[in-house]
Amino acid sequence: MNKKRVAILGSTGSIGRNSLTVIDSLGKDYEVISVSGHSNWRLLADQVRKYHPKKVVLTDTTHLAELKEALEGTERTVDTEILGGPEGLVELAVDPDCDIVITAVVGAAGLPAALAATKAGKTVAIANKESLVVAGSLLIPMAEQYGATILPID
Repeated sequence: MNKKRVAILGSTGSIGRNSLTVIDSLGKDYEVISVSGHSNWRLLADQVRKYHPKKVVLTDTTHLAELKEALEGTERTVDTEILGGPEGLVELAVDPDCDIVITAVVGAAGLPAALAATKAGKTVAIANKESLVVAGSLLIPMAEQYGATILPID
């Protein structure tokens, strides 16, 4: 089995944290390649130090400087690209190195990334019903068109 590479959008929330726990239990077959959080930069920094993702996004840029400072010079994070703002979620979702996108972002804020991941043909594990309620009529046909898989996980 090839290693599955996972992006977790909303990794600092309860579903994101639970997703990381599940990935930990699955062992070497899964790799966390990117994580994002909205404002909990301290927990996000801890996750980056533990998982050494390729990219990290803090969508609320108020504490972006603190996140960068917390990760500065840390050997395990030296190659991690640090992004700020909600547009970073789309970048994580379409990353060609990513196989599975877990969207655990609250409300409709995760919708642009879910749409982008679907259009990119990813496996999209959606943890918020808003994306399906608001855009299910777009997501389902788009998944069929682009060969994506939509999995509700909450």
